[in-house]
Amino acid sequence: MENEDTRERALQFLESMESRHNDVLDALDKLNERIEGVLAECLGEKEGGEPPEKPRRRSKKAKVEDNAVQKEVESEVAPPAEAA
Repeated sequence: MENEDTRERALQFLESMESRHNDVLDALDKLNERIEGVLAECLGEKEGGEPPEKPRRRSKKAKVEDNAVQKEVESEVAPPAEAA
């Protein structure tokens, strides 16, 4: 009986870790897309491509979303706090 409980808890833990892993990968994919877009824009300017029409100011909503993604990635990557 005790072995079954341990096995069940281990499987739940593995499922939880897989879910967190997938969430981190999704957040990293979003971040990578944004970085690639910025790089493409910057490289286009340096290589003589057309510069953007006008530098756009980032909206408050975009900044809030950036902070949310950053916190999500940090919380997913950070090791769990140990009980004192």
